[in-house]
Amino acid sequence: MSVQVVVVCAVALAVAAAVVLGCTWLMRTRQRESHMPRSLLPPLWAPCPQAEHAQNRQRKGHQVTLPADSAASDEAEGPCGTSTSKDSGSSSKKRVSKERRGNNQRWWTELCDLCPISGFPIARLPYPPFKLQMGKGQKFFDGQFLLLQLLSSFNFEVLGRSLTHSEMQALDVHVKKCKLSPFRITRALELVGQGDLPAQQEMTELRTKASKKLGALKHIQRARLQRGDCSAAVAPGPLSRKLG
Repeated sequence: MSVQVVVVCAVALAVAAAVVLGCTWLMRTRQRESHMPRSLLPPLWAPCPQAEHAQNRQRKGHQVTLPADSAASDEAEGPCGTSTSKDSGSSSKKRVSKERRGNNQRWWTELCDLCPISGFPIARLPYPPFKLQMGKGQKFFDGQFLLLQLLSSFNFEVLGRSLTHSEMQALDVHVKKCKLSPFRITRALELVGQGDLPAQQEMTELRTKASKKLGALKHIQRARLQRGDCSAAVAPGPLSRKLG
């Protein structure tokens, strides 16, 4: 019996000595690695840069939270999944502004201007307005009304100044793009330049059709104003008063 007790005690002492030696060896190994240059450390034992930075800040009394991954360190999420980073905020604003511009296809409906020659509200037009540089600023016109007015009167002055050839071409492009009328100012000018009898007949027919369509357009716009579809009264401009 005494022999068994002695054997058990010896085994326990040997195990305890082995544990003490193992702990001592591990502590000395860690101490040597802490004083070694990082380039000399084995890859498996190289400390994580984020963990080392966190340990240094914790030693100085700072509270540190390590990010879960690189995405979390670059951008933090706010309430309802909104991003709180500066880069994501600026990019989201640009994205929203582009979406708004793309979705607002009827941008002229937010304008408070009246067409200077018809007096009809620009916001109530079923098609985009035509822009002309007048003085130091731009003015919005009912492109269809302007085209018919110019052809029927054959007076190419608008608000006291003559239209340039490039502006007439731009009006033709606008009318064609919006599919407002088959008439073109440049075609009328070509007929005037030809001067023969067929050109004169075509020119007379063109002006007659333009005058009739202008009268119909005035009637439609006046009816809409009287029904209360628009919030402005008709205020004819210089060209419309000439034909009135």
